[in-house]
Amino acid sequence: MTKTVSISITVEIAGERKDVIHEEIHPDQIGENLKKVTDQVFTSAGTGVITYLDEYIMQHEAKGLKVLGTESRAFTTIAGKLSFRRRVYRSKEGKRIKPVDELLGLERYARRDKKLQEMNSALAGRSNYRETAAISTMITQKYISPASISRDVKRVGIRLAESDKNFYTEEKGTVRTNVLYGESDGIFVRLQKDKEGKKAAEIRAAITYTGKKWLSGNRKKLMNKMTLTAMDVSSLQWQEMVRNHVYANYDLSSVKLLAVGGDGGSWVGSTFNLCGVRHIERVLDPFHIKRAIRSAFSNALELTPVYDALFHHGFSAVADTLKPLTKRGKPSIRSARLNCLRYLENHQDEILPLSERHLPFDQLCSLGCMESNIGKAIALRMKTRGCSWSRSGAQAMSAILCHLPDLVDHSFHYSDFKKLNDITISSRRSRQPLPQPHIHMASFPIVSAGKASVPFYSLFKGIINGSELP
Repeated sequence: MTKTVSISITVEIAGERKDVIHEEIHPDQIGENLKKVTDQVFTSAGTGVITYLDEYIMQHEAKGLKVLGTESRAFTTIAGKLSFRRRVYRSKEGKRIKPVDELLGLERYARRDKKLQEMNSALAGRSNYRETAAISTMITQKYISPASISRDVKRVGIRLAESDKNFYTEEKGTVRTNVLYGESDGIFVRLQKDKEGKKAAEIRAAITYTGKKWLSGNRKKLMNKMTLTAMDVSSLQWQEMVRNHVYANYDLSSVKLLAVGGDGGSWVGSTFNLCGVRHIERVLDPFHIKRAIRSAFSNALELTPVYDALFHHGFSAVADTLKPLTKRGKPSIRSARLNCLRYLENHQDEILPLSERHLPFDQLCSLGCMESNIGKAIALRMKTRGCSWSRSGAQAMSAILCHLPDLVDHSFHYSDFKKLNDITISSRRSRQPLPQPHIHMASFPIVSAGKASVPFYSLFKGIINGSELP
């Protein structure tokens, strides 16, 4: 015998009784029946709250403003869709305003609230727009198109990107460490219908961490990792972004050594120049070293002994072996070998790993995590699926991928900021509590480049870093 259970729910808002919901629950349809009850409660409570807010604003907040009428609006949340009517006012400046929309945080023409937009953006970072639209439709029971997912991604991603670019805080970070590791690199993604006629755009990425934690086998996890991406920024803006985020995450007064890794590019090597750490050790990415040697000399000699000698004794241990090979073979082969040799020679002070530099620190980690991080975080979503992006879409998606864990947890806090046009670079720099180690960038660019082959490199470096002089 089938029994039914009666449910009665009374909805009260601000002490006033609004609706009474009655429903019969059948045991063999308990899921569907309870879903119907929750939908009714959500609709009754949601519209009741919005109506109460509209009445409160009219009585207390909008005195003296002319009411132009009421307009209907609907928007979807994670719990479902809400439809309501609210008053439209004329402000003292003569503009049409809708206080309820502002109070609810609803953007103009937006059909989904910010939390649902964040959810859709996080799903789009893991999948494509079509699959995200199907999943979001199943969750909310309201149809959403892939084009709407694209608009949500741009709304959320642009907010994240602007928040990262203009981030600033007076409060220093709380993570203390003697050694801070920082790596940076760039990745090019294909563009579609670009106004400037460019076929690709570069996304800059940087990571910082305090060490590595063993998980299993060869798998390790970066501890206290911070990830940052940006697009269409100058090198100085990029350095300031990194400086501000590093300062907010780590207690730089406790950092005695900043280990910087990269591929030797100009902006890559200068990414952490403004962080205010006196002792900086630059390490050339082993991945790029091995790739350069392998592409140029793989057919001429055994590479394992070359790697061992290079990473234990430096460039001088392999120079005599590689130089004679630059005069052999076809012109294209000789050119590739000469370029590789110059690459190693120009960065010879950055080749040795930290463990071979006799630094007064225990348990120094190896660098070279940037390639795997940028591959898993950005390339896997933006390059390996045959996608081409609009410039705004690429900027938005890269910011979403950078903050994906925060979006999943709904824990990202958007910073209040002024636009870059309202704040000059010089004024922002003068406000920073950190010392500015950028004075040498104009007078001694060879030092920031780290090329020891340039004449007078050691002399200029000694003048700037007085503690290193004998």
